[in-house]
Amino acid sequence: KVFWMDVRPTHFLSLSVSSDLLTGRLTLIGFQTQIPRLHTLLDGALAAKGLVKDKGAEARIESWAGLNFKESPPIESTIVKGVAPFHAQPPTIKLLVEPFIGKPRYTEDEEGNINYHDLNLFQNVVQNQPIANAVPPVPGRPGRDVFGRMMAAGEANQLPVQCGAGAVFDEQQGKYFAAHSGYVVFEDHRLRVEKIYEIRGSVDLSVGHVNFISDVVVHG
Repeated sequence: KVFWMDVRPTHFLSLSVSSDLLTGRLTLIGFQTQIPRLHTLLDGALAAKGLVKDKGAEARIESWAGLNFKESPPIESTIVKGVAPFHAQPPTIKLLVEPFIGKPRYTEDEEGNINYHDLNLFQNVVQNQPIANAVPPVPGRPGRDVFGRMMAAGEANQLPVQCGAGAVFDEQQGKYFAAHSGYVVFEDHRLRVEKIYEIRGSVDLSVGHVNFISDVVVHG
């Protein structure tokens, strides 16, 4: 959105603000006046709106000295910057094992051959094995727009990770452990360990090699 223009036979200047109010940009066409005059025009326009040039803007404008603006293409430069708010981050986890995702994870050898027999759908875990680290929440920080007005930080609206069947949380260590052998599933902010692997249909090439540490049930 353009909030200031200076249009004369010698030049066209405009100042605009981005829709998120985090940057102010200068557009300059055909300017034939000295750089100090440009500073004076910009400072007056910015001050009228309560804006202050970005720290790097002074140096960028000074670098234009000696430029033939009449023959050069239009110049666009960011001269005002706000500070974007940092939105709060909810508590989450960092998995220490590969969870079940229902899709093959094919491996490739050094010669580029893909092993289609081992689907690697999950990673076996044993009882008392650490399966995830707790990641604490991160508070948000407010920002400010180019006019100096505060921009509120968003709140974390995601539920914390819950322990499902087969998973236990040790608050002192900040870790999740497997309560029994099986494979890890993490979905809908819930961590669990399944001790039974069910195969729908017959065990054929589409199932691949089944390497599971616990019980396997085949529904043929």
